[in-house]
Amino acid sequence: MPKPGPFPLEMSIEPKSADDHERLRAALQTNAATDPEFDFAVDAESRQLILKAAGEMHLDGIIDRIINKEGIACSLGAPQVAYRETIAASAESRYSHMPLRSRGKRASVGLVIEPNERGAGNEFISEVDGAIIPASCIAAIEAVINSRLADGFVLGFPIVDVQVFLVEVEYNFDDDPEAALTIAARSALAEACHAAGEVLLEPVMNVEIVTPNDAFGTVIDDLNVRRGYVLKSSMVGDVTIVEAHVPLGNLFGYVSQLRSISGARANHSMKFSHYAEIPRNIDGDGTFPPAIGKRA
Repeated sequence: MPKPGPFPLEMSIEPKSADDHERLRAALQTNAATDPEFDFAVDAESRQLILKAAGEMHLDGIIDRIINKEGIACSLGAPQVAYRETIAASAESRYSHMPLRSRGKRASVGLVIEPNERGAGNEFISEVDGAIIPASCIAAIEAVINSRLADGFVLGFPIVDVQVFLVEVEYNFDDDPEAALTIAARSALAEACHAAGEVLLEPVMNVEIVTPNDAFGTVIDDLNVRRGYVLKSSMVGDVTIVEAHVPLGNLFGYVSQLRSISGARANHSMKFSHYAEIPRNIDGDGTFPPAIGKRA
């Protein structure tokens, strides 16, 4: 059973032989069983194994254990930030599907989609009369909606923090209506999501930095470039402890950079904090979303 996460960083991993494949799966299972901040999955489209971790250093540690200590030959993809999608406003949609050679048969589904509180997850709420519509039909509609939300619509990232209300279910035939209703529900959801407007979310990390006082200004300047937001700082003797929120996508290579700007005297730790909307003006050329793509 997949862990709830969140796992803001992902990377594809490919064994180089059939023997390595079995050893890799065993190593991944062992690591996932003992590490609450690590998991793995199989991508539904590419069938690649996807590593899921709490951050870059954490992921590096997992890879070191698998490749170097276990001696498993693997090819690695580039680290990918696990972005999420959500919606900007409420919307509704009603969609009717007529099966091929239907001879007047029709299945219709009406949905209302609304933003949920950030971090609250997705909710499916049926408002149709359960005495009229069979439970099997409602269950089939709920299943396809959950599946489509997990796949995303705009950029291919999962849609999170939405409420989906099932407000209408109609059909005029009795033989296997579930198949037609799921097609109608899938289309109704796509229309509602597009009408509600897409919002791209990025994982934000809580970063704690311990830096010598004479490097404090340089460390802060670097955080500003990374769109970091300083929560607090406190001087303790000849060092300053800085706590900040920084988007994960701007933290790649931070270990080397921090070492460089502090003369190898500063250190840091980080952990996932929350998902937040990506500002639309962060790219110099004004493009949105920023230079990201669907995860490999």
